[in-house]
Amino acid sequence: MPGIKAQILAASARFDAALPMLKHMRDVAEHFDDYAMDSGRLTSVSRKSLEVGVVGDSTFQSLNHELNADVALTAAKQFFEEIQQVRSLIGGGRGIE
Repeated sequence: MPGIKAQILAASARFDAALPMLKHMRDVAEHFDDYAMDSGRLTSVSRKSLEVGVVGDSTFQSLNHELNADVALTAAKQFFEEIQQVRSLIGGGRGIE
């Protein structure tokens, strides 16, 4: 069905826009060992910046970013609902082209 790919990409873009810091924080967490040795890809992140993090009731602050779990959950639910809507358009069983 024409437009399905565009709908998925738009939903993904809305999710990324709601959580702009997520990719940066995930990349550093995924390659923590590299950053701990000052050999990570992002030159703005040094091993010293890994030493500071603040965990609140629903927030995590690190690397000059804040991830709010409530906002992340809302964005994830919205993204999932949009994917389900697209899935229903294609009958739930075929791939997305």
